[in-house]
Amino acid sequence: AQEFKKEEEKRKSYMTYSDYLNKQRERLKSAESSMIARDREKREVENMLKAHENKMRAGTTLFKQKQEEKVRMTQINFGSRIDRALQRQKQQEENEAVQKLNNMIQKH
Repeated sequence: AQEFKKEEEKRKSYMTYSDYLNKQRERLKSAESSMIARDREKREVENMLKAHENKMRAGTTLFKQKQEEKVRMTQINFGSRIDRALQRQKQQEENEAVQKLNNMIQKH
């Protein structure tokens, strides 16, 4: 009976050691899974930041394009106004020249 008790104690100690090992394995697994989850969270945050930066960059680019378009349209409008003014001036000079010629013809 004494030897049987010793064997039983040994078996219990082995059981507890294997339980200990199983617990360690569980802790390792949970630590790994929490690390994986943390890495995933970190990646998600990084991706969100990148997406936000890209949106901002695209928005800035779009804003710049709109500004450039406004400037270009202003230049076109201003240029066409100058062209029209030059055209009017040229027309006026031609009219004056024709008027002078008519006056000279009428005098003679």
